[in-house]
Formats: sequence, C-alpha cells, structure tokens
Amino acid sequence: MIATYGWLSLLWTPVGFIVGIFIASNTLLLIILGLPKASSLVSKGEMTSKIYFRILRTPFIWIIQISVILILLAFIWPSALDWLLNNKSLDFGFIFAFVAILISPISKKVRIDFYTDFEKSFARYYTNFVDIKVELESSKDKKLSKHVEAAIKVFSNLYTHTTNKDDDSKYTLVPDAKYRYMIFCMSSLIYCCEDIIYKRESFISDCISFISVYMTSRENAKEFFSGVADVHDVKQRTPSLLNEYLNNWASYNNASQKNDMNLANSFLCKMMHSTMSNEPLREADRKGLEEIASSITEMMPAMRAAFIKSI
Repeated sequence: MIATYGWLSLLWTPVGFIVGIFIASNTLLLIILGLPKASSLVSKGEMTSKIYFRILRTPFIWIIQISVILILLAFIWPSALDWLLNNKSLDFGFIFAFVAILISPISKKVRIDFYTDFEKSFARYYTNFVDIKVELESSKDKKLSKHVEAAIKVFSNLYTHTTNKDDDSKYTLVPDAKYRYMIFCMSSLIYCCEDIIYKRESFISDCISFISVYMTSRENAKEFFSGVADVHDVKQRTPSLLNEYLNNWASYNNASQKNDMNLANSFLCKMMHSTMSNEPLREADRKGLEEIASSITEMMPAMRAAFIKSI
C-alpha cells in the first residue's frame, strides 16, 4: 500500500478499517448472528416476532444514513465524494473490516459476547419479560428506592453466605427449595429491621416484584425453580409464603423475649426446614439445622447494621 499510494496509506487504511468495523458490527453482525438467534427463540415461543423488525431496523437506518450522506456529498461537494471513492487506502481498510466481521462468528468469544449483548439489548422482546420499572412504587420515591435496594443487597448476601455451593443436595429436596430459601432470607431482613423500614407495605411489594423477576429470569430460573417459572405466578405465590415466615418470626420473637431460646430456635429451624421439604420437622432434622440457625441468629445485628448504613 505504501509503495503504491504513499505514506498516507498508513493513515487512511486504519481509518477505513475503524469506520468499517463500526458500521459492519452494527449491521452485518446483527444480521448474521442476530437473525438466526431470534428465529430460534421465536420458533420456541420464547420471543415475540416483533424482534425481527427491531433487528432489521438498525441496518436499515444505517443504509439510509449512509445513502443520504453520499447523495448530499454528490450535490454539495462532488470532489469529496470522488476522493472517498478513489482513496484506495481508505477503501481497502473499509473492505477488510467488513471481511473481518463476516468471518468473526468463527470465534467462540465473539459469539458469546454477541449473545450476551443480545440478551441485554432485546430483553423486552422475550415473552416472559416484565418491565419492573413500571411496577415498582419505589421508582417514584427515592427514599423507598434506597430502602428496597439496601434490603435486596442484604438479604441476597445472607442467601449467598448461608448456601453451600459445593453441596446443593441439602438445599434442593424440593424443586423450588432455593426460591423458598430466598424468601426466607427476605423475611429475616424484614424481621430484624422491622422498626426502620419505610412504607412497609410498598417496601415488601417492591421487594417481591424485584426478586420475582430476578428469580424467574432465563438465567436464574433453573437455579431457583429447576426449570422455567412464570413471573406472575411467583409474584402471586410469594406474599403468602412470606407472611408464613413472618408469622413464625413473630413466634420466634415472643419465645426469645421470654428467654426460651430452645423454643425460639425450634421456630427458626421449622422455617428453614420448610424451605427444603413439605414434611413436618423431625428432631433429626432440627439437629441438622441448629448450626446454620445459630449462624443466622448471629448475623442479625450485622444485617441490621448493613441495612442502616445503606439507607
């Protein structure tokens, strides 16, 4: 290129390549990887057919924009258009970029990165998508929003720190065991921060809405429900489960105020056991849960402190 077009080719070839990569990644890549992915999801009923219009809209807009620019240059500045079309160094970089994008799906990393972006960009076109921002009352109340965000962070940490990733069998005796346990963790946060929670009913409603969407997402449904779960069903089911745990926490509190920690721990073990099984709590089950129950009791002050600090 230097021998044929001079040293300026060191400038124009990279410029053409960068511009070409930007345009091709927003047009060609979307078509050669996006359309097959969308077709597969639509055929499975996981996405709506509106995704096709959304995918094809972007390349169409690019074509229109580039066409308008070229037409304007042809009328207003013909010499500039002639220079662009005859700058071989620039054209070579541009063409090379398109070729690079065409063969890029060969790379596993490119495919993974694209599909990750695809999930984020087109999430609203999934059939089970719920626009949580519309449903949350905290979206209009900054103080409530801080309380909800802080709560989710704290009880999610409790869930993470008290589940053993290396031995899931203890927590998955029923298919939705981890869902139940997450709601138990939510109830634990509500119990230890009851007196400082802002707008309790709205707070609980928003926490349920957020966590329901999170647990039923395509990425997490397998962990919490061992398969696909409907967000609306989960949101309807969760309040009664949460109230059941909160009632047990009330009984726990009454027992602890009477210094009957044996009875209090029985209520705590009963709650934890109910997350894993539909069978009544047996003495052997209680003994197996006492250690983690004690750990949760010890974490209560730290949970409360973390919640207060975050709000």
